This record gives sequence, structure tokens and C-alpha cells, in this order.
Amino acid sequence: MINNSYNARLDRFSDRVHRGKILASDGTVLAHNEEDEDGNELRVYDHGDVFAHVVGYSTKGKTGIESLANFYLLTSHVNLIEQAVNELSGRKNLGDDVVTTLDINLQQTAYSALGDRRGAVIAMEPDTGKILAMVSKPDYDPNTLLTDWAALTDSANTQSQLLNRAAQGLYAPGSTFKILTALEYIREHPDNYKDFHFDCNGVYHNGEYSIKCFHSEAHGSQDFVKAFANSCNGAFSSMGLELDLNRFAATAEELLYNRPLPFSGFPYKESSFNMKAGADIWEILQTSIGQGTTLITPLHSVLITSAVANGGTLMKPYLLDRVVSAGGEEVKKFLPEAYGSLMTADEAGKLTELMKAVTDVGTGS
Repeated sequence: MINNSYNARLDRFSDRVHRGKILASDGTVLAHNEEDEDGNELRVYDHGDVFAHVVGYSTKGKTGIESLANFYLLTSHVNLIEQAVNELSGRKNLGDDVVTTLDINLQQTAYSALGDRRGAVIAMEPDTGKILAMVSKPDYDPNTLLTDWAALTDSANTQSQLLNRAAQGLYAPGSTFKILTALEYIREHPDNYKDFHFDCNGVYHNGEYSIKCFHSEAHGSQDFVKAFANSCNGAFSSMGLELDLNRFAATAEELLYNRPLPFSGFPYKESSFNMKAGADIWEILQTSIGQGTTLITPLHSVLITSAVANGGTLMKPYLLDRVVSAGGEEVKKFLPEAYGSLMTADEAGKLTELMKAVTDVGTGS
């Protein structure tokens, strides 16, 4: 409740406290307050578009870290004598600063790599849950938000620059979903999953339906590891037809489809998995390769892959590392926290083997 943007009491804090700074993990300033010639406070975003969605804004309401850390930024821990003097003289106290988990070099690299494409990049440290980078495009300049607001929110604008696609953009997972299909196949064939075999000629036919591999490439003879490494659509479509759909749906929900994510205080969309027992062949073929009606956010995708990398255990993602006073004294420290196991360590090890094969010999080589 204290950080809710509708909580009017927080606005009263700003009458007595200069809003604190938002910092990258190395102390680089991402947002700070300045005063104009008339003494009006202005919020300045030192890296503009690069951190726009994750840092957010605090002018037209509050989003991103500006909202997440609002209470801390409007709380002052300067020494009591200084606070008393400021109160008596009518001066504002300096608010606390928030040090985030964001890596400035990684954020800038991700921003540059995404270029002018629509989409998102998100990076997380698997064994802690620290979010190191979060980029969304198209973007906007938070420094000119007030003057740009009418254009950004115009009904004729189809760019949706204000949408944080990393957490709120829902997309077909595509071949990243093969992690789940592979996991379910391993669970249903624990002793002989590596005996799987498929001959790929570039197009898989099943009755009236056809599933193409990328550019209709013929992968030839595929075992389980090769099928994953080569992202063979035909192999995974045929694999899906062998699965128990009730168990498949249960596995998807264990991996947080159709469920809230452990990311409190930051807006996100829930991913959806809709296939149920009794689904027709076309739905099974499509769903098994991450198409159809299945939707996922980049945030959710990074949680799944981080759990694999962390031996099956998902760490709760977080953006705030610590709160420090204007004098540099640590006020609050945020520590890593485990959410729980999305899979066993043995299953994570087997998926790790598959994912390494992608970069060693497969599509990511």
C-alpha cells in the first residue's frame, strides 16, 4: 500500500523531502532531481531512453523503479540535527538514494544490440535473481515526457512506446518453448528419452497438416539431443503427439504458465498455456513448438531459463539492491530469496546439456 501510486500521503512527503537518486549497481546516477531558476524541482534521467522502461518516470504518475522505490526515495535518513534545522528553516531534507541491480554496461549493450527493432531484452543472474538489464523498444525519452505525452498517448499512435515489453509484452514463445516440451518428454520417458529418433526432410506431414522447419531445412536423422540443438520443428511436433496432455498442462503450470510470477511491485502480464486434454492434432503440433495460442513475456522466459541454469531452483527476481542515505550510509539491504524448485536438479542438468548443445553444434553455434 505504501508504494501504491494512488496513495496521496506519499505526495505530501515530497513537500518535505527532495526525491532521492536512482543509481546503477556501480553507483552511476540514473535519475536525480535538479532545481530550475524559479526553484521548481525537475526530475532528470541521466541516460534518457536507455533506461526508460525499467527506471520509469515520476511525472505523469509513476512507473518502473520510480514507483517500486517511491517510498524509499521520499524517506530521509540524514542525521536528526540536520533534519531538525531543515524543518525549522523550511528547507527540504535530502531523500534516500536507491542502488539498483542494473549493470550499466550490460544495459547499454542490450540497448544497442536491439537497435530499431520492436522487442525486449532482459538479463538476470540465475543464482541471485538480480535483474541486470531490462530494455524495451520502441522507447521514449523520460526527460521530455510532459511535452511528448499527448503524442505518446494519442489513439492514432501504434508504437506503444510506454509499454514495457520485457514484462508486459506477450509473445508466442516459439522455439524457447521446446524447453518445456523436452522436459515433459523426459518426465514421461525417464529411462529411454535419448532413444527418441526422427528423420527430418524439412517438412513434417500428419494427415492434412504440415509443419515446416526453419527455411524447410532437412535436418536428416535426429536423436533427442540433435533435435533440440537444431530446433527441429518436425521432431518436436511428433514428440508432442506422444505426450499426456494433462501432464503437459500440469508441467506448464509448474513452470508458472497461467500463474502469478514472483515479482511483486512491478507490473507484468501473466503468460498463458491453453492446451487441454482432447486438443486436436493441429493444436498439439503448434503448441509443442511454441506456436498456437501459447503466450509468454520475456520476463517469464528468463525465469524459466534461469531456473535451469540454477539447478532447478528459481530465485525471485529483484531490481533494488540497497537503500542508502544522502550521506552514503546503508539504510536497507535487499537479499536474494528462493522462490522454489521448478524442476529437479537432475532434470535441470539434462536440460542444460540440451541447451549447451544449441551453442556447441546447433542453431546458436
